[in-house]
Amino acid sequence: LQVYARKGRAAMEYKIKQYWKPIVSVIFYIAVATVAAKFVPHNSMEDIYDGNILLQIRHDFLQMLLIAPFAFAHCRGGQPRAQEAGITKKFFSAIVCVASALVAVGVALRHASFYTLYAFFYYLLVVACGEELVFRGYLFERLYAESSFCMAVLVSGLLYGLAHGIFSFAVLRASWWEIFSNIGGGIVGTAFYAFLFKQTGTIAVPVLVHWALDFCGYIF
Repeated sequence: LQVYARKGRAAMEYKIKQYWKPIVSVIFYIAVATVAAKFVPHNSMEDIYDGNILLQIRHDFLQMLLIAPFAFAHCRGGQPRAQEAGITKKFFSAIVCVASALVAVGVALRHASFYTLYAFFYYLLVVACGEELVFRGYLFERLYAESSFCMAVLVSGLLYGLAHGIFSFAVLRASWWEIFSNIGGGIVGTAFYAFLFKQTGTIAVPVLVHWALDFCGYIF
């Protein structure tokens, strides 16, 4: 009985460690990314027309470096806990990816300019790839491996919304309420993107959908 108890306790400790490790890693990432955004000179995308674009390039490159470890971890981790994607899911994934890319490219061509081109890649590489790889490809994926879909969405969505709220408060100088108002949106957004991730088995789908939505929202 003591042997079984020790094994059970060890298994429980391992499960807890596997659950909390990605949470702590993402909290640390949020803190570092926020400090970098606050103290590294840059222009917001809204003000880039009047600012020094080299400042923005340097800032965005730094943010991409912070994303790199999570991208590597996701590539090593594989697909979320789900069945291997069949032909139907792969076909659906391809259609969604192509449609999202065509929409973004079409909008970029219609409003062609140097700043539109910069925003085109900014929302793809920094925003869409960054947020999806960190909060879905890394955090949600690992939480989902140790818990239910709803719990993984709730916890990862809470941190996703918190990251946006803290950025707004610390960098954009919004009020404290901005932190709490972003949490609900973070959970809803995570539910949507995590569902796409789970159903298709590839992070490319939520990345391209996220990119198309945010880029088109910026242009319009």
